[in-house]
Amino acid sequence: MIKQTALFWAKAGLPPEAFKRAYEDGHAPLVVKHAGEFFSDYRRSFPLSAPSPAPWDEYFDFQVITQVWFESEEVLARMAGLWANPAVGQIIADDEERFLDRTRMQVYMVDERVDFTSSKPLPINRQESPFKFVFYSRGAETLSYENFRDRFEAEVVPPLMEEIDGLVAWRRNYTIPGSTFVYEHIKEQMPPPPSFTVMSEMWFDSQDAAAGFASQLARQQTPLGRAHALFQDDAHPGYQVDEHVSEVSGAKAGS
Repeated sequence: MIKQTALFWAKAGLPPEAFKRAYEDGHAPLVVKHAGEFFSDYRRSFPLSAPSPAPWDEYFDFQVITQVWFESEEVLARMAGLWANPAVGQIIADDEERFLDRTRMQVYMVDERVDFTSSKPLPINRQESPFKFVFYSRGAETLSYENFRDRFEAEVVPPLMEEIDGLVAWRRNYTIPGSTFVYEHIKEQMPPPPSFTVMSEMWFDSQDAAAGFASQLARQQTPLGRAHALFQDDAHPGYQVDEHVSEVSGAKAGS
């Protein structure tokens, strides 16, 4: 499975709720109409608050985290080819212009790892599990991307999976270096991937459990704090999000 992540900012002056309505009521259905047959999954997560502070260059004021899964590189390439067709790409670009700041889009590839605390499948929408928390970590400069990823999986994930109360699922999204994905309709606006090494998504079985983990994270009372040597600093900015999921028709590998 191939996974692509995008970070999008709202046009200046557009309130968060208006941005969410523009995305969910207009843009997401439009994307599914034209490209849903290529998607294995399509999700948007809207931050519900500002993140905890981080001494990073990144500004975590993007209004949505968009994630798309593809069955293969071939399927992704076929969808990108569709976007390169002006008859389709211009429709998408015009709709983006309504509500997105098209100068700040970040689209990149990730290496995804997922664990569950039970046999229960990953919650598919906010009705099933509204308690989703996202946080970001940046690997130490002395570690290669692969070394950080492998040590995070070995040294941080197992104890956290054991210790966190109410955790249902944890998905780690490792930012693949140099993986900016250029779509023709936005090619002039594409910056490099963000500097955080991994974005974690956690689903909880209650609001109290999600808030409890957020508090522990802020006080550095988790294995993240104990694994200090893995990170550039002790900052792991995060927030709760509102996740939306589209029904898609699945991968289209053939013609």
